[in-house]
Amino acid sequence: MVKDFLKLQLAGVEHEVFAVLHLDAQHRVVEHVEMFRGTVSEKSVYPREVVKDALKLNNSAVIFVHNHPSGSAEPSRGGRGNDSNAETALSLVDVRVIDHIIVAGCSTLSMAGPSGSFSASLIGHRRQIHNRLGKDYGSWCRVKTV
Repeated sequence: MVKDFLKLQLAGVEHEVFAVLHLDAQHRVVEHVEMFRGTVSEKSVYPREVVKDALKLNNSAVIFVHNHPSGSAEPSRGGRGNDSNAETALSLVDVRVIDHIIVAGCSTLSMAGPSGSFSASLIGHRRQIHNRLGKDYGSWCRVKTV
């Protein structure tokens, strides 16, 4: 369910975006925040800003999300450096990163794997996401028109 929401947000975006799903202690979605925008093939992540946002929202866990406009969900070689710095910074203030999801077109890749700990705890919170963000999620993937 969460991955479907993320595909709606990022599937048609033509530049890289780094976003954070903020979660409460029961791993319910508090807020989805688009933190940084990049170019067609790279993005910068500033750990200080990620920590600041997590503390402001008083959350206990996050899911990192970014897109690959190329359509390939495979992790890029240099892509984890800044993300892992943000993960380390969050751990210093007791905020867990429970997954990192890559959105590539209509597909996603979970860095936690198919049995990631976040899956079970977020099932059933789709309605909460809809209500919080007030958007219509009737279709599952944006279609780019030329």
